[in-house]
Amino acid sequence: MPGAIERLLDLTRRLLEQPAAAAFVAACVTALLLTPPLQRLVRRIGLSDAPGGRHLHAQPVPRLGGVAIFAGLLVGLWVAGLGPGDGSRHGPLLLAAALVFLVGAVDDVRGLGPAPRVFAEVIAASLLVQSGYLIDVIATPWTEPLHLGVLAVPITIAWFVGVTNAFNLIDGLDGLMSSIGLAALLGCALVADSFGVAGTGTVALALAGALVGFLRWNWAPAQIFPGDSGSLLVGFVVAALAIDGARTDAGVMHVHVPLLICAVPLIETALTLARRYAAGQPYFSGDQSHIHHVLLKSGLSVRRAVLLLWSSSLVLAAIGVLSKSWRSAESLIAMALLLCTVVIALAHVGYVEVRVAWQRFQRRVLVRPRRSLASVVALARAGESVRQSRSVSEFRDRLRAAVVESGLTYLALEFTPVALTALDHASPVQECRSPAATRFFRQPASGVRWIFSTEPTPSSDGLSENVTVQVTIPLPADGRYGSLICEAQHSRVAESTPIEAIEQYLAVPVAETLRALETVVQERKRAREAGLEIGSVSLRAVAGSQKRAEPDAA
Repeated sequence: MPGAIERLLDLTRRLLEQPAAAAFVAACVTALLLTPPLQRLVRRIGLSDAPGGRHLHAQPVPRLGGVAIFAGLLVGLWVAGLGPGDGSRHGPLLLAAALVFLVGAVDDVRGLGPAPRVFAEVIAASLLVQSGYLIDVIATPWTEPLHLGVLAVPITIAWFVGVTNAFNLIDGLDGLMSSIGLAALLGCALVADSFGVAGTGTVALALAGALVGFLRWNWAPAQIFPGDSGSLLVGFVVAALAIDGARTDAGVMHVHVPLLICAVPLIETALTLARRYAAGQPYFSGDQSHIHHVLLKSGLSVRRAVLLLWSSSLVLAAIGVLSKSWRSAESLIAMALLLCTVVIALAHVGYVEVRVAWQRFQRRVLVRPRRSLASVVALARAGESVRQSRSVSEFRDRLRAAVVESGLTYLALEFTPVALTALDHASPVQECRSPAATRFFRQPASGVRWIFSTEPTPSSDGLSENVTVQVTIPLPADGRYGSLICEAQHSRVAESTPIEAIEQYLAVPVAETLRALETVVQERKRAREAGLEIGSVSLRAVAGSQKRAEPDAA
């Protein structure tokens, strides 16, 4: 380990002795000084992101900060003597990057769909492929280098498009994209210097300097956003430099190096696509379930969440710098560390979709063909919402919303006297909006009922007949609080929601919430008996204090 650190420091000293240092400083100063007037101009012409929706900021924040980043890059390269007319391979890179930047700027001003942006990225990537930015021969840990042949061009274009949009996707917190881009660019510079690729480190440090200057105004609370013009520009340039710097003199690319440098945005993109596939959502739809949103929900502040992801990116980029060869000890450690990091993150980060997919993969996919996860994910989301109830009224409202989100025909709860005590003797709820709920309401009841229902819907294909499934589940297994009765419909050609999934992802959260409510009532009763004056009790705190056993995977 000390030897690896010495190698890293030596590479840094060598970079600072080159024109790259002047490029870094010039780009940093340019972006630092240009951003404030740009911010005022953008605000004046009305190009600001309004708060609300998926946005986390409370006040309108100007976008189009990519203009300052691109200007810093150009000035830095001019100081270093690089540009479109210098005769090197970096001239075409700047032209292609300018195309991506312009498309991003148009998107910031007028708004573009995914198709025009991807088309422009493909055109820009094709220009670089013609200039030698090509993933054609890659090193492998088990044999001689692998020649991709006709697959080289489509794989290279896919790399450019994927990394470019990965940086755009991760731009969700103040300073996050700029920080991760800075880590990736520092990794690109060091890798290029270690492989002896001339000029690549200078371009990387010029853009890194522009990001440092821009971060002064983009750090939380942000005064300006990079916008699509900034995130697409940074992602495209990182994609080019990562593969250009990891190439040996013989033209063999160590592909694990760029993967490590871009690991954080690529992992987030893969998780996002997997989540939306599992939930049955469009791939290009927005949500608040990205990794940075999950970190915020876990209690981290914006700055701490950004620092955590930034430090992770720095560590992985440093490992990529040090693991030049697949067959070196550092490379094997790097791959093992990355794999462990992904596994631990998936296990603890809190993605409902990932947890459901993993449990069903363990219990079903390995022994039977894969089933659709969308209905189970919707059920799990509804259960997670119910579990977060803090009061009886909130518990009732979240149950009402759970019926809609999970797609149930109706949901009924029959309470025992113990449950009624936990609910502070709440009144019955009779919301029968469907014939099925009305028929159930007319049946004899063993206790006070809450009934929630949705409007009846036709079969999904409009032709096949719907199949009705009714489930009764005790709350909990001993029926202490009563029972949960629900009904779901599906067409004969579709798969029904598994009963065990309803029990695990809906009945269990309902029983846990009733148990927590009961604890609140008991605490209040003891306080009154002791003559103490108490305020409101946080149900979440009570529920969090209980030791819950995670149910077996469905």
